[in-house]
Amino acid sequence: MIAEITRALWDFWAQFAINGTAIPVFQSGAVPDGQEFPYITFDAPRPDSMGTMPLTAFCWFRNADKAVSFAQRLAWWEAVEKVLPKEGLQLPLSVGCLMLHRGSGDFLHPGTDEEDKNLIFGRVGYEVTYYTL
Repeated sequence: MIAEITRALWDFWAQFAINGTAIPVFQSGAVPDGQEFPYITFDAPRPDSMGTMPLTAFCWFRNADKAVSFAQRLAWWEAVEKVLPKEGLQLPLSVGCLMLHRGSGDFLHPGTDEEDKNLIFGRVGYEVTYYTL
Protein backbone atom coordinates (compact mmCIF):
# COMPACT_ATOMS: atom_id res chain seq x y z
CA MET A 1 0.00 0.00 0.00
CA ILE A 2 2.87 2.40 0.74
CA ALA A 3 4.05 2.04 -2.87
CA GLU A 4 0.60 2.97 -4.19
CA ILE A 5 0.36 5.96 -1.83
CA THR A 6 3.84 7.12 -2.84
CA ARG A 7 2.88 6.80 -6.52
CA ALA A 8 -0.32 8.82 -5.97
CA LEU A 9 1.71 11.57 -4.28
CA TRP A 10 4.28 11.49 -7.09
CA ASP A 11 1.45 11.83 -9.64
CA PHE A 12 0.04 14.77 -7.68
CA TRP A 13 3.37 16.65 -7.60
CA ALA A 14 4.16 15.74 -11.24
CA GLN A 15 1.27 17.86 -12.54
CA PHE A 16 3.18 21.13 -12.09
CA ALA A 17 5.05 22.98 -14.84
CA ILE A 18 7.02 26.18 -15.33
CA ASN A 19 6.49 27.96 -18.66
CA GLY A 20 4.85 24.82 -20.08
CA THR A 21 7.72 22.51 -19.10
CA ALA A 22 7.00 19.78 -16.56
CA ILE A 23 8.95 20.12 -13.31
CA PRO A 24 10.80 16.85 -12.55
CA VAL A 25 9.72 15.15 -9.30
CA PHE A 26 11.80 13.01 -6.92
CA GLN A 27 11.34 11.51 -3.51
CA SER A 28 13.37 13.40 -0.91
CA GLY A 29 16.94 12.14 -0.90
CA ALA A 30 16.69 10.62 -4.38
CA VAL A 31 17.62 13.53 -6.66
CA PRO A 32 20.15 12.40 -9.28
CA ASP A 33 23.56 14.09 -9.25
CA GLY A 34 23.66 16.97 -11.72
CA GLN A 35 19.88 17.39 -11.86
CA GLU A 36 18.96 20.71 -13.45
CA PHE A 37 16.67 23.19 -11.71
CA PRO A 38 13.82 23.55 -11.02
CA TYR A 39 12.72 20.26 -9.50
CA ILE A 40 10.33 19.08 -6.80
CA THR A 41 11.12 16.77 -3.88
CA PHE A 42 8.48 15.24 -1.64
CA ASP A 43 8.41 13.08 1.47
CA ALA A 44 7.08 9.56 1.15
CA PRO A 45 4.94 8.18 3.96
CA ARG A 46 6.46 5.80 6.48
CA PRO A 47 4.91 2.34 6.76
CA ASP A 48 4.39 2.84 10.51
CA SER A 49 2.31 6.01 10.09
CA MET A 50 -0.86 5.02 8.28
CA GLY A 51 -3.14 7.59 9.94
CA THR A 52 -2.89 11.29 9.23
CA MET A 53 0.64 12.09 8.15
CA PRO A 54 2.19 15.56 8.01
CA LEU A 55 4.38 15.73 4.90
CA THR A 56 6.36 18.33 2.98
CA ALA A 57 7.25 19.02 -0.61
CA PHE A 58 9.91 21.42 -1.85
CA CYS A 59 10.43 23.03 -5.22
CA TRP A 60 14.05 24.08 -5.77
CA PHE A 61 15.06 26.97 -8.05
CA ARG A 62 18.41 28.33 -9.19
CA ASN A 63 18.84 30.96 -11.91
CA ALA A 64 21.54 33.47 -12.76
CA ASP A 65 18.93 36.15 -12.06
CA LYS A 66 17.48 35.50 -8.59
CA ALA A 67 14.37 37.52 -9.52
CA VAL A 68 13.52 34.77 -12.03
CA SER A 69 13.74 32.18 -9.24
CA PHE A 70 11.47 34.26 -7.00
CA ALA A 71 8.91 34.63 -9.82
CA GLN A 72 9.02 30.88 -10.52
CA ARG A 73 8.52 30.08 -6.84
CA LEU A 74 5.53 32.39 -6.66
CA ALA A 75 4.01 30.84 -9.80
CA TRP A 76 4.49 27.33 -8.33
CA TRP A 77 2.84 28.33 -5.05
CA GLU A 78 -0.11 29.84 -6.92
CA ALA A 79 -0.51 26.61 -8.89
CA VAL A 80 -0.40 24.51 -5.70
CA GLU A 81 -3.02 26.74 -4.06
CA LYS A 82 -5.33 26.21 -7.06
CA VAL A 83 -5.17 22.41 -7.01
CA LEU A 84 -5.06 21.94 -3.22
CA PRO A 85 -8.04 23.93 -1.93
CA LYS A 86 -8.59 24.70 1.74
CA GLU A 87 -11.26 21.99 1.94
CA GLY A 88 -8.79 19.37 0.68
CA LEU A 89 -8.37 17.08 -2.30
CA GLN A 90 -9.19 13.40 -2.71
CA LEU A 91 -6.78 11.08 -4.55
CA PRO A 92 -8.33 7.69 -5.41
CA LEU A 93 -6.48 4.45 -4.62
CA SER A 94 -7.29 0.84 -5.47
CA VAL A 95 -8.73 0.09 -2.00
CA GLY A 96 -9.51 3.52 -0.64
CA CYS A 97 -8.35 7.07 -1.06
CA LEU A 98 -5.98 9.72 0.19
CA MET A 99 -7.20 13.05 1.41
CA LEU A 100 -4.69 15.87 1.05
CA HIS A 101 -5.14 18.98 3.18
CA ARG A 102 -3.12 22.11 3.56
CA GLY A 103 -0.84 21.97 6.58
CA SER A 104 -2.25 23.41 9.78
CA GLY A 105 0.84 25.58 10.33
CA ASP A 106 2.94 27.01 7.52
CA PHE A 107 1.26 25.88 4.31
CA LEU A 108 3.67 27.83 2.09
CA HIS A 109 7.10 28.78 3.31
CA PRO A 110 10.08 30.37 1.46
CA GLY A 111 13.71 29.55 2.04
CA THR A 112 17.27 29.90 0.79
CA ASP A 113 19.95 27.22 0.87
CA GLU A 114 22.49 27.92 3.62
CA GLU A 115 25.53 27.17 1.43
CA ASP A 116 24.32 28.37 -1.98
CA LYS A 117 22.49 31.70 -1.71
CA ASN A 118 21.41 31.46 -5.38
CA LEU A 119 19.47 28.28 -4.57
CA ILE A 120 16.03 29.05 -3.19
CA PHE A 121 13.08 26.83 -2.39
CA GLY A 122 9.39 26.93 -1.76
CA ARG A 123 8.13 24.51 0.87
CA VAL A 124 4.57 23.19 1.00
CA GLY A 125 3.39 21.73 4.29
CA TYR A 126 0.42 19.39 3.89
CA GLU A 127 -1.30 16.48 5.57
CA VAL A 128 -2.32 13.17 4.07
CA THR A 129 -4.96 10.87 5.52
CA TYR A 130 -5.51 7.35 4.17
CA TYR A 131 -9.03 5.93 4.09
CA THR A 132 -9.97 2.36 3.21
CA LEU A 133 -13.23 1.33 1.54
